[in-house]
Amino acid sequence: MIIRLFLLFLSIGTFAQNNSLQKADSLRYCGFFPEELELRQSTKTSRPFDLRLAEVNVLLENNEADKALKILKPLKPSTDSDRFWLNKTLAKYYRQTEEYDKALGLLNTVSSKPNSLNAAILKLDKGQIYALQNEQLKAISELESAVKEFEKSGNKNHYKNGIALSDLAYAYDEVGIRNKTVDYSERAVRLLVNHYPQDFAMVSTVHNNLLFYLIEYGDEKRALDVTQSYQKYMKEFLSAKSRYRKAQNFSDYEAEALYLLSLLRYYSFTNDSPKILEGVKALDQFYDIAPKAWTEDNLNILSQGYEEVQYSFRQQKKFKEALYYSQFIDKVQQKPYNIMKKHAAYALTYYDGKQNPEALKHVNLCLKAMDFPKGSRSLQTLMVLKAELLSRLGRAEEAKKVLREIYDEVLEKPTPYLKIEIEQYPQHVNKIFMNLLIHSGLVYQNIYEQNGGDYEDYKTAKHFNWLAGKVFEKFYQSGLYNNSLGELLDQIEDGLFYKPEKMKPQEMLECSNLVEKISNIHLWRQFSSKYLQNLNLPTERLKVLNDLQLKRNLLSKSYELELENHKEIGLIDKEISEIQSKLTQDFPEYSLLSSSAFEFEDFQKKIKKNEAVLKFSLGLDKVYAHLITADKVELKVLGSKSNIENVANRYLESLKEIRSDYIFLQKELKNVLVKPLGLADIRRMTIVTEGFLNAIPLETLLDKPIAISYGLSLKNLDFDTQKSRTYYRNLVGFVPAYASTGTTTRDELKYSLAELKNIERQLGRTVVYEGDEADKATFLQTLGKYKIHHLSMHSEMDMQDYQESSLLFSKGDRVFFHELYALNFPSEMVVLSACNTGLGKYLNGEGVMSLARALNYAGVKSSLTSLWQIPDKESSELMELFYQFLSDGKPKDEALMLAKNAFVKKYPMKSHPYYWAGFVLTGDTSALELRGFSVWWVVLTVMVFLVMSFWVWRRFLEQRT
Repeated sequence: MIIRLFLLFLSIGTFAQNNSLQKADSLRYCGFFPEELELRQSTKTSRPFDLRLAEVNVLLENNEADKALKILKPLKPSTDSDRFWLNKTLAKYYRQTEEYDKALGLLNTVSSKPNSLNAAILKLDKGQIYALQNEQLKAISELESAVKEFEKSGNKNHYKNGIALSDLAYAYDEVGIRNKTVDYSERAVRLLVNHYPQDFAMVSTVHNNLLFYLIEYGDEKRALDVTQSYQKYMKEFLSAKSRYRKAQNFSDYEAEALYLLSLLRYYSFTNDSPKILEGVKALDQFYDIAPKAWTEDNLNILSQGYEEVQYSFRQQKKFKEALYYSQFIDKVQQKPYNIMKKHAAYALTYYDGKQNPEALKHVNLCLKAMDFPKGSRSLQTLMVLKAELLSRLGRAEEAKKVLREIYDEVLEKPTPYLKIEIEQYPQHVNKIFMNLLIHSGLVYQNIYEQNGGDYEDYKTAKHFNWLAGKVFEKFYQSGLYNNSLGELLDQIEDGLFYKPEKMKPQEMLECSNLVEKISNIHLWRQFSSKYLQNLNLPTERLKVLNDLQLKRNLLSKSYELELENHKEIGLIDKEISEIQSKLTQDFPEYSLLSSSAFEFEDFQKKIKKNEAVLKFSLGLDKVYAHLITADKVELKVLGSKSNIENVANRYLESLKEIRSDYIFLQKELKNVLVKPLGLADIRRMTIVTEGFLNAIPLETLLDKPIAISYGLSLKNLDFDTQKSRTYYRNLVGFVPAYASTGTTTRDELKYSLAELKNIERQLGRTVVYEGDEADKATFLQTLGKYKIHHLSMHSEMDMQDYQESSLLFSKGDRVFFHELYALNFPSEMVVLSACNTGLGKYLNGEGVMSLARALNYAGVKSSLTSLWQIPDKESSELMELFYQFLSDGKPKDEALMLAKNAFVKKYPMKSHPYYWAGFVLTGDTSALELRGFSVWWVVLTVMVFLVMSFWVWRRFLEQRT
């Protein structure tokens, strides 16, 4: 304890002085009440008021509110500072007794100077009380004010500011704003690690929270960074743990337990099986040696560890290991809830392993383990799982009966399934109900297949998935989104596209429109938000709109909250709709930019004869293709997602490694992806892909060369964001110089420089920056002045977070993708050649799509990028041919096709797709009007000059005579 006190005094730089009373005051401000009491008791000059107040705070920390009140009531303050602390402590008492209104009322009567530490502490207390009342918007307002007060008062690094930042992170997580959550959580970690490193329990807590947020959001890269810094920090603590254990300091036991749980959570997140086994063993051993008095109150940490392990093994389809660790979930604590969770883990593991009888057995044991309250979402999830298992086992009538029981309760009255409309049940717009609908659809799909194809069962299955899609649309519009929603979206797509041959044409279009709309909401929002900024919309109206959406998030955070607040949510939705209608009236472009609406029928009208748009999409289990021509819209189920991905990945590797066996894999992939579509009459095609298909040059699978371009989405293809403009010159090129390393040299892009010199001769009106001139500052100065930006440079791809990927300029300058998103970059085309040569990881298809998307959002009409590392010399040859055809007036996609054909004809020994197929065009394909200085312009200029000179000479002679 003495060592901890000494170290804390070193950390608290604002108040720590040489005398004990000042140190005791600083401990009070930080909330270290046991240490404060011990110090005041050992100091003879301590005032009785301060001693008694310290005793009260210790009692409150030990949940002895009644004893605390008896001491608190007789206390008489003699100074303003005494009154501040007395009222603050009394408010803490009311907070502990859950009399929150009394606590807030008392805090509002406490006076404090603006921009003072006391003002910051008061704001923090209010924010924490609002959070306990689940009024997160008010909590955020108070906590953000607290952080500002800490900074203004000169206490930016105060311990309590670390608490405020951590609480802010939690509040923002509750309203679903990821970037704010992570930002404030990271700030809390930095503050506490840098200034209070010896408070292991708190530092461990904020690390654990940050890691939890990152894993919840699926951010693998940042989760790794935090895990490594957490390990580094805890290394010092663990090296001295024998001393802490000897002292029986329970807070330090909690620090170590949270650390071990965090490591286990990270290993489970990354599916690192050996590390998972090491981690769970370490957690087990820790609980074996920890004091019983501590373990009895903290068994939940061990239970969470077992759950993490069994879930990870289940995700990895290691069902034996998942079943083994499922058995420990209730051995930690023999309570109904734990018993239910154990059987749920068993049931889901057997469900994933298609062991239906065993899965059903454990679902029934789950249902027996607890008395579920009416409307329980856990009960509904278990019941629909039971119905699905019964349908798998051919027990159709029992399955239908179970489903009927669920929906009679959820909808509050018997309602025919085909009569259900989501608009009638706004209280059920949530993730739980969405999942219920998806699995109800699976129940009826199973029944349909086992009953010889009863069309009514097929219609019912389809309707459940239609309802799930409508719920997804409304749920997402509330602003909530996380990675798990992506899996639900894939399941909805599989359900809506189930046996499309059974659908009528209009029904197929309706399902396709819905899938396109809900799958594109996220990307379209990100895209449109960039351009909404340029509409000069009234900021006050937008603020009200944002506040309403945040409030809706809070009220719909869980199923129970949805049920409780559905009337208020309805009023909020009405108010949001009214504001949006008003914005649409005042700003017509707002309607298009803020809407994700899309209709295949309208899109189809813009397609010319012998042209097509091909949209590939991935469900959870299947790969689909929409072929859209001027005459028809077709939907094809191409096959198993896992099988096609396996062939596609092997094909891609054969291209990158210049292997001759690519021909066999090419044929196999062609038979699956292209042959079923019937593309014989197509002369020009735009392709929209997703997932692993982004990395495949699909033109290599066609029977004949045609003009190919790529699109980010059908919605993006349907919207031209850039108005025509006048550019200063045709092209600006960048060829940076890189420092020599073991694998790169300063002249490694020499072919790129020669390439640009040749292009300059072809196009004219061209400027080239090379070497050290090709830096970031120069690049930024050229934006909006040139029709084409040609970047002969490296890129580095961050495969976990594409927005952290970057283009590498000279002098070590980088332009990150997240910076591109924020730029105003009007340009007809950006060409990135020599990309990724010798540096960083291979640029895969997702990376290309991310780069093209970043450029598109910044205002670039089209981009030419590469799917893999293409040698500099071959890149240069291709680019020269490409610009040659561009300068002849060819459309961009046709110019690229002709350039590739000419390259193969010129270099037959380099006909392998590795050398030419990697370049892909994304976006607008129209021809470029390039203003050059051709020979004819030179001849004409000379002739005009000669004529003018002759005329001047004749005039001169006439005047002389």
